Amino acid sequence: MMQSTRGTSASLSRRIYTLMAFTASPGQESAVVDLWTEMASSSMERVPGALMGEILQDPADPRRLFALGVWVDQQSLELWRRLPEYRRFFERLLPLCEEVERRNLTVLARAVKDGER
Repeated sequence: MMQSTRGTSASLSRRIYTLMAFTASPGQESAVVDLWTEMASSSMERVPGALMGEILQDPADPRRLFALGVWVDQQSLELWRRLPEYRRFFERLLPLCEEVERRNLTVLARAVKDGER
């Protein structure tokens, strides 16, 4: 059975999703993933409002990577972005990539199978 919601509950409407799209320089895909993993692990430990992070790869273009983060609210995201580790992450990331794009997103609707999160 599937549950769908349009609009959001109070807790979902406060959640912030971050999406970063990277085009890694040739041969730098693993370095980007390693750097992101290091930064994400540190963020999960240091920022209570950091809920989840994943890095994804486009199988049709392995240099295209996408990092998804989920935050309790805007305040948690802003706390993360003020950390020195966040600035260092970008200082180290930019030389490894041809392109980096960042977006903040909010939930408009959700569909979830029973028993899934």
